[in-house]
Amino acid sequence: MQRELQGHYAKVSTVGESVLAFVPAPLPPDPSIDWTPELHSKFDKALLALGRNPTG
Repeated sequence: MQRELQGHYAKVSTVGESVLAFVPAPLPPDPSIDWTPELHSKFDKALLALGRNPTG
């Protein structure tokens, strides 16, 4: 599956200082995500890992 870039950088300035801000691509992605059983399983494992206590 080939996707476009996930966003772009835009130059903005505030208080006389220029910075680059990341502007994400609009949702939902095109083409949409193909939620195969394998991908769904990987997503679930990643979600569980994010919720784990790193010290416990």
